[in-house]
Formats: sequence, structure tokens, C-alpha cells
Amino acid sequence: DVPLTASLDGSSLVADVRVIDRASELPRLTGLSPATASAQPGGAADFTVTLDIPAPAGGTQISLSNAPAAGFGTLPAQVTVPAGALSASFDVTLDAAAIRTATVSAALGGDTFSATLRAVP
Repeated sequence: DVPLTASLDGSSLVADVRVIDRASELPRLTGLSPATASAQPGGAADFTVTLDIPAPAGGTQISLSNAPAAGFGTLPAQVTVPAGALSASFDVTLDAAAIRTATVSAALGGDTFSATLRAVP
């Protein structure tokens, strides 16, 4: 990171600039939000995964899972952050009979983030 300063008439603004080496630097998973969500049985909850740098050409695939794996809800096995983007969203659809709490997880390489999803009547 390099600080970049712009000045005009005695006022200054500073921004950090980072040059990304696409040949050797891959995105890292930095978050899964919200940390806690609620939905009615049969309904859906929306989650977002976030990267530290924009996804490269072809996008970046994030693995998704939930625990318990059966009897609570369904979600895609992965979500793709499109090329040039920092985030992507996905839905978890609760089973009609879901009555408990589950953990939703997102993983990329060694980075894993989890969130809690509650079924509420």
C-alpha cells in the first residue's frame, strides 16, 4: 500500500493505493454477512461473501455449506464472485419444517467464515 495525497488551497485528502500483482496474488475470503439472520420455514435468507481484492478473470468460486446438512435448508454448493467484483450474494432456503438453528459456512483456500441462521415461526 502506498499513501496518495492530493492538496488544493490548504486542504488535503489521503487515500491508500494498492497495486495488485495478478500473476501471483489471489483473492482471500474476508467475510460472510450478515453474522446472524432469521427466516420463516419455507422462506429464504440472503447472505453475501466478500473478498479482499477483486476477483480475477473467470471469477472466484467460494464453497458453501450448512450444518446440519439435511433437514434445515438448501443452498448452492458454491457461489462465484464475478471477475472484477469484491462480493457475491446467495440465498439459503429453509425447509418447510425447519424449526431450529443452522450454521452457514463459506470457504476459500484456508479462509472460512460462518454465520447463524435461525428458523422463526
